Amino acid sequence: PGCLKSAQGSSGLCKAHGGGIRCREDGCTRAAQGGARSCVAHGGGKRCDVENCSKLAQGGTLYCVAHGGGKRCQREGCSKLSQGNTPYCVKHGGGKRCLHEDCSRPAAGNTKHCKTHGGGKRCQQEGCKNSSQCNTGYCISHGGGKRCQHEGCAKPAASYTDFCLAHGGGKRCKVEGCNKCERGGTNLCIAHGGGKRCRFEGCTKITQGGTQHCKAHGGGRRCQREGCKTAAQGSTPFCVLHGGGQRCRVEGCSKLAQGAGRCISHGGGRRCLSEGCLSAAQGSTLFCLLHGGGKRCQLVGCTRAAIGGTLYCKGHGGGRRCQNEHCSKSAAGGTGFCKAHGGGRPCGREECEADAVAGWKFCAIHGGGKRCRVEGCMKLGLGVKELCIAHGGGKRCEFEGCTTASQGNTSFCLVHGGGRRCRLEGCTRSAIGSLGFCKGHGGGKRCAHEGCTKSAASGTPCCKAHGGGKRCEREGCSRPSVAGSQVCVEHGGRKCCQIEGCDILAAGNQKFCKVHKVVQRCKRRTCVSPVKAGTQYCTAHAEGMSTNQEVPIPCEAAVCNA
Repeated sequence: PGCLKSAQGSSGLCKAHGGGIRCREDGCTRAAQGGARSCVAHGGGKRCDVENCSKLAQGGTLYCVAHGGGKRCQREGCSKLSQGNTPYCVKHGGGKRCLHEDCSRPAAGNTKHCKTHGGGKRCQQEGCKNSSQCNTGYCISHGGGKRCQHEGCAKPAASYTDFCLAHGGGKRCKVEGCNKCERGGTNLCIAHGGGKRCRFEGCTKITQGGTQHCKAHGGGRRCQREGCKTAAQGSTPFCVLHGGGQRCRVEGCSKLAQGAGRCISHGGGRRCLSEGCLSAAQGSTLFCLLHGGGKRCQLVGCTRAAIGGTLYCKGHGGGRRCQNEHCSKSAAGGTGFCKAHGGGRPCGREECEADAVAGWKFCAIHGGGKRCRVEGCMKLGLGVKELCIAHGGGKRCEFEGCTTASQGNTSFCLVHGGGRRCRLEGCTRSAIGSLGFCKGHGGGKRCAHEGCTKSAASGTPCCKAHGGGKRCEREGCSRPSVAGSQVCVEHGGRKCCQIEGCDILAAGNQKFCKVHKVVQRCKRRTCVSPVKAGTQYCTAHAEGMSTNQEVPIPCEAAVCNA
Protein backbone atom coordinates (compact mmCIF):
# COMPACT_ATOMS: atom_id res chain seq x y z
CA PRO A 1 0.00 0.00 0.00
CA GLY A 2 1.25 3.47 -0.91
CA CYS A 3 3.78 2.25 -3.53
CA LEU A 4 3.19 3.53 -7.08
CA LYS A 5 6.01 1.62 -8.83
CA SER A 6 5.35 -0.94 -11.58
CA ALA A 7 4.72 -4.54 -10.58
CA GLN A 8 7.19 -7.06 -12.01
CA GLY A 9 6.06 -10.35 -13.59
CA SER A 10 3.18 -12.22 -11.98
CA SER A 11 4.23 -11.38 -8.41
CA GLY A 12 2.19 -8.21 -8.20
CA LEU A 13 5.15 -6.45 -6.49
CA CYS A 14 7.79 -3.98 -7.68
CA LYS A 15 11.51 -4.87 -7.52
CA ALA A 16 12.01 -2.88 -4.31
CA HIS A 17 9.34 -4.96 -2.55
CA GLY A 18 10.40 -8.40 -3.82
CA GLY A 19 8.80 -8.59 -7.24
CA GLY A 20 10.38 -9.89 -10.45
CA ILE A 21 13.07 -12.51 -10.92
CA ARG A 22 15.56 -12.80 -8.02
CA CYS A 23 19.28 -13.55 -8.06
CA ARG A 24 19.97 -17.29 -8.18
CA GLU A 25 23.03 -16.95 -5.92
CA ASP A 26 22.43 -18.80 -2.65
CA GLY A 27 21.28 -16.39 0.10
CA CYS A 28 20.97 -13.34 -2.22
CA THR A 29 17.54 -11.69 -2.48
CA ARG A 30 18.42 -8.91 -4.92
CA ALA A 31 16.69 -8.54 -8.27
CA ALA A 32 18.25 -10.34 -11.25
CA GLN A 33 19.59 -8.08 -14.04
CA GLY A 34 19.22 -8.71 -17.78
CA GLY A 35 18.96 -12.33 -18.98
CA ALA A 36 21.65 -13.55 -16.64
CA ARG A 37 19.44 -14.55 -13.66
CA SER A 38 21.96 -12.86 -11.35
CA CYS A 39 22.13 -9.51 -9.60
CA VAL A 40 24.77 -6.91 -10.50
CA ALA A 41 27.00 -7.95 -7.58
CA HIS A 42 27.04 -11.55 -8.78
CA GLY A 43 27.72 -10.86 -12.48
CA GLY A 44 24.25 -10.02 -13.79
CA GLY A 45 23.47 -7.22 -16.26
CA LYS A 46 25.46 -5.93 -19.21
CA ARG A 47 29.21 -5.68 -18.65
CA CYS A 48 31.73 -3.16 -19.99
CA ASP A 49 33.25 -4.16 -23.39
CA VAL A 50 36.75 -3.07 -22.40
CA GLU A 51 39.06 -6.06 -21.98
CA ASN A 52 39.50 -7.23 -18.36
CA CYS A 53 36.87 -4.74 -17.09
CA SER A 54 34.00 -6.38 -15.17
CA LYS A 55 32.07 -3.23 -14.27
CA LEU A 56 28.47 -2.69 -15.31
CA ALA A 57 27.76 -0.99 -18.65
CA GLN A 58 25.78 2.24 -18.16
CA GLY A 59 22.60 3.34 -19.95
CA GLY A 60 22.36 2.34 -23.59
CA THR A 61 26.15 2.24 -23.99
CA LEU A 62 28.57 -0.68 -24.04
CA TYR A 63 30.93 0.79 -21.43
CA CYS A 64 31.11 1.49 -17.73
CA VAL A 65 31.36 5.03 -16.33
CA ALA A 66 35.17 4.83 -16.06
CA HIS A 67 35.48 3.99 -19.77
CA GLY A 68 33.03 6.60 -21.08
CA GLY A 69 29.70 4.88 -20.69
CA GLY A 70 26.47 6.47 -19.49
CA LYS A 71 25.18 10.02 -19.98
CA ARG A 72 27.79 12.76 -19.68
CA CYS A 73 27.59 16.29 -18.30
CA GLN A 74 26.63 18.82 -20.99
CA ARG A 75 28.81 21.59 -19.53
CA GLU A 76 31.52 22.45 -22.05
CA GLY A 77 34.82 20.73 -21.22
CA CYS A 78 33.31 18.46 -18.55
CA SER A 79 33.34 14.67 -19.05
CA LYS A 80 31.83 13.61 -15.73
CA LEU A 81 28.67 11.50 -15.45
CA SER A 82 25.34 13.39 -15.40
CA GLN A 83 23.25 12.80 -12.29
CA GLY A 84 19.63 11.60 -12.12
CA ASN A 85 17.35 13.03 -14.77
CA THR A 86 19.44 16.18 -15.13
CA PRO A 87 21.93 16.85 -17.97
CA TYR A 88 24.70 17.91 -15.59
CA CYS A 89 27.11 16.36 -13.12
CA VAL A 90 26.97 17.11 -9.37
CA LYS A 91 29.59 19.88 -9.61
CA HIS A 92 27.61 21.75 -12.28
CA GLY A 93 24.23 21.52 -10.57
CA GLY A 94 23.00 18.10 -11.56
CA GLY A 95 21.22 15.57 -9.34
CA LYS A 96 19.12 16.18 -6.24
CA ARG A 97 20.06 19.18 -4.09
CA CYS A 98 19.95 19.68 -0.33
CA LEU A 99 16.66 21.28 0.82
CA HIS A 100 18.34 23.24 3.63
CA GLU A 101 18.09 27.01 3.19
CA ASP A 102 21.07 28.58 1.33
CA CYS A 103 22.71 25.17 0.82
CA SER A 104 23.66 24.18 -2.74
CA ARG A 105 25.32 20.83 -2.02
CA PRO A 106 23.98 17.56 -3.50
CA ALA A 107 21.60 15.48 -1.41
CA ALA A 108 23.24 12.34 0.03
CA GLY A 109 21.89 8.88 -0.77
CA ASN A 110 18.10 8.61 -0.77
CA THR A 111 17.70 11.52 1.66
CA LYS A 112 16.69 15.10 0.97
CA HIS A 113 19.70 16.74 2.58
CA CYS A 114 23.47 16.83 2.18
CA LYS A 115 25.75 15.13 4.73
CA THR A 116 26.36 18.40 6.57
CA HIS A 117 22.62 18.90 7.18
CA GLY A 118 21.77 15.36 8.23
CA GLY A 119 21.50 13.50 4.93
CA GLY A 120 23.03 10.12 4.12
CA LYS A 121 23.96 7.32 6.50
CA ARG A 122 25.03 8.27 10.02
CA CYS A 123 27.79 6.93 12.28
CA GLN A 124 26.72 3.89 14.37
CA GLN A 125 28.66 5.10 17.43
CA GLU A 126 26.22 5.89 20.23
CA GLY A 127 25.57 9.63 20.48
CA CYS A 128 27.47 10.49 17.29
CA LYS A 129 25.61 12.39 14.56
CA ASN A 130 28.42 12.55 12.00
CA SER A 131 28.13 10.99 8.57
CA SER A 132 29.44 7.44 8.10
CA GLN A 133 32.29 6.96 5.64
CA CYS A 134 32.31 4.48 2.72
CA ASN A 135 30.66 1.22 3.80
CA THR A 136 32.24 1.10 7.25
CA GLY A 137 29.22 2.35 9.20
CA TYR A 138 31.35 4.81 11.19
CA CYS A 139 32.54 8.40 10.81
CA ILE A 140 36.22 9.33 10.42
CA SER A 141 36.58 10.14 14.14
CA HIS A 142 35.39 6.65 15.11
CA GLY A 143 37.51 4.70 12.61
CA GLY A 144 35.41 4.84 9.47
CA GLY A 145 36.68 5.33 5.93
CA LYS A 146 40.06 4.48 4.40
CA ARG A 147 43.14 5.14 6.51
CA CYS A 148 46.51 6.55 5.47
CA GLN A 149 48.96 3.79 4.44
CA HIS A 150 51.98 5.65 5.88
CA GLU A 151 53.56 3.71 8.73
CA GLY A 152 52.24 4.84 12.11
CA CYS A 153 49.66 7.26 10.66
CA ALA A 154 46.00 6.77 11.57
CA LYS A 155 44.58 9.77 9.69
CA PRO A 156 41.96 9.24 6.95
CA ALA A 157 43.18 8.86 3.37
CA ALA A 158 42.39 11.85 1.14
CA SER A 159 40.14 11.63 -1.94
CA TYR A 160 40.85 8.44 -3.91
CA THR A 161 44.48 8.13 -2.81
CA ASP A 162 46.06 5.84 -0.18
CA PHE A 163 47.55 8.61 1.94
CA CYS A 164 46.40 11.54 4.08
CA LEU A 165 47.05 15.16 3.07
CA ALA A 166 50.18 15.37 5.27
CA HIS A 167 51.76 12.37 3.53
CA GLY A 168 51.04 13.39 -0.06
CA GLY A 169 47.47 12.18 -0.50
CA GLY A 170 44.77 14.04 -2.40
CA LYS A 171 45.16 16.25 -5.45
CA ARG A 172 47.76 19.01 -5.30
CA CYS A 173 47.76 22.65 -6.44
CA LYS A 174 48.90 22.98 -10.07
CA VAL A 175 50.98 26.12 -9.39
CA GLU A 176 54.65 25.29 -9.82
CA GLY A 177 56.43 24.75 -6.51
CA CYS A 178 53.21 24.62 -4.46
CA ASN A 179 52.49 21.37 -2.56
CA LYS A 180 49.22 22.42 -0.94
CA CYS A 181 45.97 20.56 -1.64
CA GLU A 182 43.63 21.78 -4.34
CA ARG A 183 40.14 22.91 -3.30
CA GLY A 184 36.73 22.57 -4.90
CA GLY A 185 37.78 20.91 -8.15
CA THR A 186 39.66 24.06 -9.24
CA ASN A 187 43.15 22.45 -9.29
CA LEU A 188 44.32 25.35 -7.10
CA CYS A 189 44.85 25.69 -3.37
CA ILE A 190 43.08 28.41 -1.35
CA ALA A 191 46.17 30.67 -1.41
CA HIS A 192 46.24 30.60 -5.23
CA GLY A 193 42.52 31.19 -5.73
CA GLY A 194 41.06 27.72 -5.40
CA GLY A 195 37.77 26.80 -3.73
CA LYS A 196 34.54 28.76 -3.66
CA ARG A 197 34.80 32.45 -2.73
CA CYS A 198 32.52 34.60 -0.58
CA ARG A 199 29.81 36.39 -2.59
CA PHE A 200 29.97 39.53 -0.44
CA GLU A 201 31.08 42.45 -2.61
CA GLY A 202 34.84 42.97 -2.41
CA CYS A 203 35.48 39.88 -0.26
CA THR A 204 37.88 37.19 -1.51
CA LYS A 205 37.80 34.82 1.48
CA ILE A 206 36.79 31.16 1.19
CA THR A 207 33.15 30.16 1.78
CA GLN A 208 32.29 28.13 4.89
CA GLY A 209 30.13 25.06 5.46
CA GLY A 210 28.18 24.81 2.21
CA THR A 211 27.04 28.45 2.39
CA GLN A 212 27.74 31.26 -0.07
CA HIS A 213 29.68 33.42 2.40
CA CYS A 214 32.81 33.41 4.58
CA LYS A 215 32.64 33.40 8.40
CA ALA A 216 33.00 37.18 8.60
CA HIS A 217 29.92 37.69 6.40
CA GLY A 218 27.64 35.10 7.98
CA GLY A 219 28.80 31.86 6.39
CA GLY A 220 29.32 28.54 8.16
CA ARG A 221 27.74 27.33 11.37
CA ARG A 222 26.71 29.96 13.94
CA CYS A 223 26.83 29.86 17.74
CA GLN A 224 23.62 28.37 19.21
CA ARG A 225 23.60 30.71 22.22
CA GLU A 226 20.48 32.89 21.98
CA GLY A 227 21.23 36.27 20.41
CA CYS A 228 24.81 35.37 19.39
CA LYS A 229 25.70 35.55 15.69
CA THR A 230 29.40 34.62 15.99
CA ALA A 231 30.74 31.58 14.11
CA ALA A 232 30.79 28.24 15.96
CA GLN A 233 34.26 26.81 16.64
CA GLY A 234 35.45 23.39 15.48
CA SER A 235 32.91 20.61 15.93
CA THR A 236 31.21 22.37 18.86
CA PRO A 237 27.90 24.25 18.55
CA PHE A 238 29.19 27.41 20.28
CA CYS A 239 31.63 30.25 19.62
CA VAL A 240 34.84 30.73 21.65
CA LEU A 241 33.21 33.25 24.00
CA HIS A 242 30.42 30.80 24.92
CA GLY A 243 32.64 27.75 25.44
CA GLY A 244 33.08 26.44 21.91
CA GLY A 245 36.26 24.99 20.46
CA GLN A 246 38.89 22.83 22.12
CA ARG A 247 40.11 24.14 25.49
CA CYS A 248 43.61 24.14 27.00
CA ARG A 249 44.31 20.89 28.83
CA VAL A 250 46.29 22.62 31.61
CA GLU A 251 44.28 22.32 34.83
CA GLY A 252 42.36 25.49 35.64
CA CYS A 253 42.90 27.10 32.21
CA SER A 254 39.84 27.77 30.06
CA LYS A 255 41.56 29.44 27.10
CA LEU A 256 41.30 28.12 23.55
CA ALA A 257 43.82 25.40 22.64
CA GLN A 258 46.29 26.32 19.89
CA GLY A 259 47.95 23.06 18.89
CA ALA A 260 49.11 20.18 21.11
CA GLY A 261 46.04 20.72 23.31
CA ARG A 262 47.46 23.86 24.96
CA CYS A 263 46.78 27.57 24.72
CA ILE A 264 49.50 30.00 23.61
CA SER A 265 50.28 30.99 27.22
CA HIS A 266 51.01 27.35 28.12
CA GLY A 267 53.15 26.55 25.08
CA GLY A 268 50.55 25.73 22.45
CA GLY A 269 50.91 26.72 18.79
CA ARG A 270 54.06 27.52 16.86
CA ARG A 271 56.82 29.54 18.56
CA CYS A 272 58.93 32.42 17.22
CA LEU A 273 62.23 31.22 15.69
CA SER A 274 64.16 34.26 16.92
CA GLU A 275 66.87 33.13 19.36
CA GLY A 276 65.70 33.27 22.96
CA CYS A 277 62.13 34.33 22.10
CA LEU A 278 59.24 32.28 23.52
CA SER A 279 56.37 34.26 21.97
CA ALA A 280 53.94 32.67 19.52
CA ALA A 281 54.61 32.89 15.78
CA GLN A 282 52.03 35.00 13.95
CA GLY A 283 49.91 33.86 11.01
CA SER A 284 51.78 31.81 8.41
CA THR A 285 55.13 33.40 9.33
CA LEU A 286 57.87 31.94 11.54
CA PHE A 287 58.23 34.93 13.89
CA CYS A 288 56.26 36.85 16.51
CA LEU A 289 55.04 40.42 15.95
CA LEU A 290 58.07 41.89 17.74
CA HIS A 291 60.51 40.09 15.41
CA GLY A 292 58.72 40.86 12.15
CA GLY A 293 56.12 38.09 11.97
CA GLY A 294 52.50 38.44 10.88
CA LYS A 295 51.05 40.87 8.37
CA ARG A 296 52.64 44.32 8.28
CA CYS A 297 51.12 47.76 7.67
CA GLN A 298 51.30 48.59 3.95
CA LEU A 299 51.93 52.29 4.44
CA VAL A 300 55.39 53.12 3.09
CA GLY A 301 57.91 53.31 5.93
CA CYS A 302 55.65 51.74 8.58
CA THR A 303 56.73 48.41 10.09
CA ARG A 304 53.89 47.90 12.58
CA ALA A 305 51.57 44.91 12.44
CA ALA A 306 48.38 45.12 10.36
CA ILE A 307 45.21 44.75 12.46
CA GLY A 308 42.38 42.29 11.78
CA GLY A 309 41.48 41.75 8.15
CA THR A 310 42.77 45.18 7.14
CA LEU A 311 46.06 46.11 5.48
CA TYR A 312 47.08 48.79 7.98
CA CYS A 313 48.06 49.23 11.64
CA LYS A 314 45.81 51.00 14.14
CA GLY A 315 47.70 54.26 13.75
CA HIS A 316 47.07 54.34 9.99
CA GLY A 317 43.40 53.34 9.99
CA GLY A 318 43.56 49.57 10.34
CA GLY A 319 41.18 47.46 12.41
CA ARG A 320 37.58 48.27 13.28
CA ARG A 321 36.73 51.94 13.75
CA CYS A 322 34.35 53.72 16.13
CA GLN A 323 30.83 54.01 14.69
CA ASN A 324 30.28 57.42 16.24
CA GLU A 325 29.96 60.10 13.55
CA HIS A 326 33.18 62.08 12.93
CA CYS A 327 35.20 59.75 15.22
CA SER A 328 38.10 57.83 13.64
CA LYS A 329 39.45 56.06 16.74
CA SER A 330 39.68 52.27 17.02
CA ALA A 331 36.65 50.36 18.30
CA ALA A 332 37.33 48.75 21.68
CA GLY A 333 36.65 45.11 22.60
CA GLY A 334 33.72 43.49 20.84
CA THR A 335 31.80 46.78 20.65
CA GLY A 336 31.41 49.16 17.73
CA PHE A 337 32.68 52.20 19.60
CA CYS A 338 35.94 53.56 21.00
CA LYS A 339 36.46 53.87 24.77
CA ALA A 340 35.62 57.58 24.68
CA HIS A 341 32.17 56.83 23.22
CA GLY A 342 31.27 53.91 25.47
CA GLY A 343 33.10 51.05 23.79
CA GLY A 344 35.05 48.30 25.50
CA ARG A 345 34.05 46.13 28.43
CA PRO A 346 33.65 47.91 31.79
CA CYS A 347 35.31 46.59 34.94
CA GLY A 348 33.25 43.93 36.72
CA ARG A 349 33.70 45.69 40.08
CA GLU A 350 30.56 47.58 41.10
CA GLU A 351 30.77 51.39 40.72
CA CYS A 352 34.07 51.17 38.80
CA GLU A 353 33.96 53.00 35.46
CA ALA A 354 37.39 51.89 34.22
CA ASP A 355 37.77 49.47 31.30
CA ALA A 356 38.48 45.81 31.94
CA VAL A 357 41.88 44.46 30.86
CA ALA A 358 41.65 42.52 27.57
CA GLY A 359 40.73 38.90 28.36
CA TRP A 360 39.81 39.73 31.99
CA LYS A 361 36.64 40.78 33.81
CA PHE A 362 38.30 43.52 35.85
CA CYS A 363 40.46 46.58 35.34
CA ALA A 364 44.15 46.57 36.34
CA ILE A 365 43.38 48.25 39.70
CA HIS A 366 40.84 45.57 40.70
CA GLY A 367 42.89 42.53 39.76
CA GLY A 368 42.62 42.34 35.98
CA GLY A 369 45.63 41.18 33.98
CA LYS A 370 48.62 39.04 34.98
CA ARG A 371 50.46 40.03 38.15
CA CYS A 372 54.20 40.36 38.76
CA ARG A 373 55.80 37.06 39.85
CA VAL A 374 57.90 38.75 42.55
CA GLU A 375 56.46 37.83 45.95
CA GLY A 376 54.43 40.65 47.47
CA CYS A 377 54.29 42.71 44.25
CA MET A 378 50.78 43.40 42.91
CA LYS A 379 51.75 45.37 39.80
CA LEU A 380 50.96 44.12 36.31
CA GLY A 381 53.32 41.47 34.93
CA LEU A 382 54.62 42.21 31.42
CA GLY A 383 55.95 39.99 28.64
CA VAL A 384 56.91 36.32 28.89
CA LYS A 385 58.83 37.00 32.13
CA GLU A 386 55.56 38.12 33.82
CA LEU A 387 57.41 40.80 35.79
CA CYS A 388 56.44 44.40 36.35
CA ILE A 389 58.61 47.22 34.95
CA ALA A 390 60.20 47.85 38.38
CA HIS A 391 61.36 44.21 38.59
CA GLY A 392 62.70 43.95 35.04
CA GLY A 393 59.57 43.12 33.03
CA GLY A 394 58.78 44.48 29.59
CA LYS A 395 61.23 45.73 26.99
CA ARG A 396 64.43 47.42 28.17
CA CYS A 397 66.34 50.36 26.73
CA GLU A 398 68.98 49.19 24.23
CA PHE A 399 71.40 51.99 25.12
CA GLU A 400 74.60 50.39 26.46
CA GLY A 401 74.51 50.15 30.26
CA CYS A 402 70.90 51.40 30.59
CA THR A 403 68.35 49.15 32.30
CA THR A 404 65.35 51.52 32.17
CA ALA A 405 62.18 50.39 30.39
CA SER A 406 61.89 51.34 26.71
CA GLN A 407 59.02 53.61 25.74
CA GLY A 408 56.16 52.85 23.34
CA ASN A 409 57.19 51.06 20.15
CA THR A 410 60.75 52.35 20.35
CA SER A 411 63.84 50.55 21.64
CA PHE A 412 65.00 53.29 24.03
CA CYS A 413 63.92 54.97 27.25
CA LEU A 414 62.86 58.64 27.40
CA VAL A 415 66.35 59.83 28.44
CA HIS A 416 67.97 58.15 25.41
CA GLY A 417 65.46 59.32 22.82
CA GLY A 418 62.73 56.70 23.11
CA GLY A 419 59.01 57.30 22.98
CA ARG A 420 57.21 59.92 20.91
CA ARG A 421 58.79 63.35 20.63
CA CYS A 422 57.19 66.79 20.45
CA ARG A 423 56.19 67.68 16.88
CA LEU A 424 57.35 71.27 17.21
CA GLU A 425 60.53 71.78 15.17
CA GLY A 426 63.61 71.94 17.37
CA CYS A 427 61.90 70.53 20.48
CA THR A 428 63.22 67.19 21.76
CA ARG A 429 60.94 66.75 24.76
CA SER A 430 58.53 63.82 25.09
CA ALA A 431 55.12 64.18 23.47
CA ILE A 432 52.17 63.98 25.85
CA GLY A 433 48.71 62.75 24.82
CA SER A 434 47.33 62.29 21.30
CA LEU A 435 48.21 65.78 19.96
CA GLY A 436 51.90 64.97 19.62
CA PHE A 437 53.24 67.92 21.62
CA CYS A 438 55.09 68.23 24.92
CA LYS A 439 53.43 69.95 27.91
CA GLY A 440 55.23 73.21 27.19
CA HIS A 441 53.82 73.38 23.66
CA GLY A 442 50.25 72.38 24.42
CA GLY A 443 50.43 68.60 24.76
CA GLY A 444 48.51 66.55 27.30
CA LYS A 445 45.23 67.45 28.98
CA ARG A 446 44.58 71.13 29.53
CA CYS A 447 42.83 72.84 32.44
CA ALA A 448 39.05 72.77 32.01
CA HIS A 449 38.68 76.24 33.55
CA GLU A 450 37.53 78.79 30.97
CA GLY A 451 40.43 80.82 29.57
CA CYS A 452 43.15 78.73 31.26
CA THR A 453 45.78 77.04 29.09
CA LYS A 454 47.83 75.34 31.83
CA SER A 455 48.19 71.57 32.07
CA ALA A 456 45.62 69.62 34.09
CA ALA A 457 47.20 68.20 37.26
CA SER A 458 47.38 64.54 38.41
CA GLY A 459 44.40 63.01 36.66
CA THR A 460 42.09 65.91 37.54
CA PRO A 461 40.36 68.14 34.96
CA CYS A 462 41.96 71.40 36.21
CA CYS A 463 45.39 72.85 36.96
CA LYS A 464 46.58 73.38 40.54
CA ALA A 465 45.55 77.06 40.49
CA HIS A 466 41.95 76.07 39.74
CA GLY A 467 41.63 73.20 42.21
CA GLY A 468 43.31 70.37 40.33
CA GLY A 469 45.93 67.98 41.60
CA LYS A 470 46.38 66.51 45.06
CA ARG A 471 45.49 68.72 48.05
CA CYS A 472 46.97 69.09 51.51
CA GLU A 473 45.61 66.48 53.94
CA ARG A 474 45.60 68.89 56.92
CA GLU A 475 42.05 69.57 58.08
CA GLY A 476 40.68 72.81 56.66
CA CYS A 477 43.58 73.31 54.23
CA SER A 478 42.87 73.36 50.48
CA ARG A 479 46.35 74.26 49.24
CA PRO A 480 48.09 71.94 46.74
CA SER A 481 50.31 69.28 48.31
CA VAL A 482 54.01 69.31 47.44
CA ALA A 483 55.28 66.63 45.02
CA GLY A 484 56.28 63.54 47.00
CA SER A 485 54.46 64.79 50.07
CA GLN A 486 50.88 64.70 51.36
CA VAL A 487 50.89 68.22 52.77
CA CYS A 488 51.36 71.75 51.42
CA VAL A 489 54.41 74.04 51.88
CA GLU A 490 52.88 75.80 54.89
CA HIS A 491 52.51 72.48 56.72
CA GLY A 492 56.06 71.29 56.05
CA GLY A 493 55.70 69.77 52.62
CA ARG A 494 58.86 71.28 51.11
CA LYS A 495 62.45 70.38 51.86
CA CYS A 496 64.68 72.83 53.71
CA CYS A 497 67.93 74.26 52.35
CA GLN A 498 70.75 71.68 52.47
CA ILE A 499 73.27 74.18 53.89
CA GLU A 500 74.01 73.14 57.47
CA GLY A 501 72.28 75.38 59.97
CA CYS A 502 69.90 76.94 57.38
CA ASP A 503 66.19 76.41 58.12
CA ILE A 504 64.87 78.36 55.12
CA LEU A 505 62.78 76.39 52.59
CA ALA A 506 64.48 75.36 49.35
CA ALA A 507 63.49 77.47 46.36
CA GLY A 508 61.26 75.71 43.77
CA ASN A 509 62.74 72.35 42.83
CA GLN A 510 66.22 73.38 43.98
CA LYS A 511 68.28 71.96 46.86
CA PHE A 512 69.03 75.38 48.34
CA CYS A 513 67.18 78.45 49.49
CA LYS A 514 67.27 81.72 47.52
CA VAL A 515 70.13 83.04 49.69
CA HIS A 516 72.45 80.09 49.11
CA LYS A 517 71.51 78.98 45.59
CA VAL A 518 73.45 81.79 43.89
CA VAL A 519 76.69 80.22 45.08
CA GLN A 520 77.99 77.44 42.81
CA ARG A 521 78.29 74.23 44.81
CA CYS A 522 80.74 71.35 44.63
CA LYS A 523 79.79 68.65 42.09
CA ARG A 524 80.88 65.84 44.40
CA ARG A 525 77.82 63.99 45.71
CA THR A 526 76.64 64.94 49.24
CA CYS A 527 79.07 67.93 49.30
CA VAL A 528 77.50 71.42 49.52
CA SER A 529 80.68 73.50 49.89
CA PRO A 530 81.36 76.38 47.45
CA VAL A 531 83.54 75.49 44.45
CA LYS A 532 87.17 76.52 44.19
CA ALA A 533 87.81 79.17 41.57
CA GLY A 534 88.37 77.69 38.10
CA THR A 535 87.08 74.23 39.07
CA GLN A 536 83.78 72.47 39.61
CA TYR A 537 84.78 71.14 43.03
CA CYS A 538 85.36 72.59 46.49
CA THR A 539 88.90 73.13 47.79
CA ALA A 540 88.95 69.74 49.56
CA HIS A 541 87.88 67.79 46.49
CA ALA A 542 89.82 69.79 43.94
CA GLU A 543 93.19 69.41 45.68
CA GLY A 544 95.79 67.95 43.37
CA MET A 545 93.71 68.69 40.22
CA SER A 546 94.98 71.14 37.63
CA THR A 547 92.66 73.97 36.67
CA ASN A 548 93.29 73.04 33.02
CA GLN A 549 92.39 69.38 33.64
CA GLU A 550 88.96 68.29 32.48
CA VAL A 551 86.98 67.39 35.58
CA PRO A 552 84.36 64.61 35.29
CA ILE A 553 80.86 65.67 36.27
CA PRO A 554 79.12 63.19 38.58
CA CYS A 555 75.79 61.67 37.47
CA GLU A 556 72.77 63.38 39.03
CA ALA A 557 70.69 60.19 39.27
CA ALA A 558 69.89 59.27 42.87
CA VAL A 559 71.03 55.67 42.47
CA CYS A 560 74.17 56.35 40.44
CA ASN A 561 77.69 56.76 41.94
CA ALA A 562 79.46 57.51 38.65
